[in-house]
Amino acid sequence: LAMPEVQGALVNPYLNFVNLVKAIVASDKYPKISHLSRLILDEIALNEFQSHPLTVRNLITQKSLASPATIHKHLMLLRRSGYVCTTTDTDDRRSKYLKLTAEGHQYINTLSKALVKASLV
Repeated sequence: LAMPEVQGALVNPYLNFVNLVKAIVASDKYPKISHLSRLILDEIALNEFQSHPLTVRNLITQKSLASPATIHKHLMLLRRSGYVCTTTDTDDRRSKYLKLTAEGHQYINTLSKALVKASLV
């Protein structure tokens, strides 16, 4: 199935978005992360945006993403990359909440701008 083009640009906003994300990922502006790490980052951002911060335990039990060990490995990579940090609850020090760092917020905002730009084409 061929995609219609207008002056070399894809008409499909989703494909435009995919191309913009590829350019963002290829740039040196942000630390490189895998596709699975990006999905985990999305899950953390979504929960934070909904004012329901995700705990490490809740994230690791989401088997639809990957095995607990794989999720834990990618979570550590996200923390080392500077996208995510953990905070503890003052009432229950055993619970560690996942939060986006300033770098994580900047990355999500860049992706958001790419989505808006892609939809305007």
